[in-house]
Amino acid sequence: MNRFSIIIPVLNEAGEINDLISHLRGLQGGRGCELIVVDGSTEKDTVKAITDPDVHGLSSPRGRARQMNAGLPLLKGISWFFLHADTRLPMDALELIDKGMAQPGLAGGAFDLGIRSNRLIYRIIATTASLRSRLTGIPYGDQAIFIRRAYFKQLGGYPDIPLMEDVAFMRQIKKAGGRIHMIPKCVSTSPRRWEKEGVLYTTLRNWTLFVSYSLVFHRKPWPDIIRAERMLTRGKDKDLPAEPVTEAEETGGGKGRMGRDLWRPVALLTFVIAMIILARIFGWGEHLGELRQWIQSLGAWGPLVFVLLYILATVAALPGVVLSVIGGAIFGSVLGVILVSIASTLGASLAFLIARYFAREAVARWLSGNEKFKRLDEMTERHGAIIVAIVRLIPLFPFDLLNYGFGLTRVPFRTYAFWSWLCMLPGTVLYIVGADAVTKAITNGRHSLAIDHAAPHSG
Repeated sequence: MNRFSIIIPVLNEAGEINDLISHLRGLQGGRGCELIVVDGSTEKDTVKAITDPDVHGLSSPRGRARQMNAGLPLLKGISWFFLHADTRLPMDALELIDKGMAQPGLAGGAFDLGIRSNRLIYRIIATTASLRSRLTGIPYGDQAIFIRRAYFKQLGGYPDIPLMEDVAFMRQIKKAGGRIHMIPKCVSTSPRRWEKEGVLYTTLRNWTLFVSYSLVFHRKPWPDIIRAERMLTRGKDKDLPAEPVTEAEETGGGKGRMGRDLWRPVALLTFVIAMIILARIFGWGEHLGELRQWIQSLGAWGPLVFVLLYILATVAALPGVVLSVIGGAIFGSVLGVILVSIASTLGASLAFLIARYFAREAVARWLSGNEKFKRLDEMTERHGAIIVAIVRLIPLFPFDLLNYGFGLTRVPFRTYAFWSWLCMLPGTVLYIVGADAVTKAITNGRHSLAIDHAAPHSG
């Protein structure tokens, strides 16, 4: 019996598949692995391109969960391995899995994430993803998930869902009491998706999908998450199921569905208002000032921690002005402007995506019969750049509420993110440079005072 069976779900990967197979055969012990490639394309172009006669190739309906489940009857190995076509493994991956699976009671595991690029942003993304996997015990599919055969059969395979099948499956393992082993070595995956759709957009979308699925959609009908993903990707994602959402799925029961979904915008509004009220009552804005000394003590990690805190504060509707001033005081004018500009844009974008993904559809259905709302909704889509620019440049509109409010409109995400960044920049420069100047003035004043006291007096 083969020790490992590797199943590879593919879609339009004819140019990649033979390179991947050669890579797997070149691993330590890779010659003895069973390889199954499941093609989700009706043309079967990837399967037809395979040159290795020992590789099993078959086709199935499109969708990673369906494709991986379709290959299960062919698997004969003791440990089952699920690999994306653009992911490459460490040369000793199979040995590392063997050692990990020797632990009693272990269900399966995955590797830390690596991205094939020297860019700093990709190293940050990979490190953050690996940390998230370790904290939550839920790795993504591009981290090369492996599982013991008997345990996989016990769970009945991947849930037959079009998205987030890896997260859903890991949740099943944790719910059943299984342990997941994270191997402290990185796989290497392609940055092509980030490069195609943009690093900022892809990262924020992935975070939003993961959080929203974990909190809401794992209990909701799957057409909800299909619509949300289509809305976020604007129909560009090739991993979406080919068949459209049916009218019955789209309406979800008509008025009954509308009534049930009203809790979403109400809950979102309640959350934002509650955070603002609590910030005023407990003086969180004042306490944020105490972070300065702590951030300074972090040394080289200070800028990254500052950006993360700023993002969290923005999502939590906490006052960003205080953090902006802290940024200027700690990092100076140039670095302070860069960090605050990045952090405020990321935070505003994440709040926007949360509102759009969580409450936009419910609000649109709720007000679908209101002609004024329809006209306003259409206007925000047509003139989104102008509207975003005006409200960002004029300080009469509260920053925290705008982030969530724009998510309920039809303003395109990229329009919102770009014009928010550009038009928040003057205010950011004002706060940062001002804070830096005040800090230097105070510091110089103290130095002058110290010199005056130290100088000898004549007379």
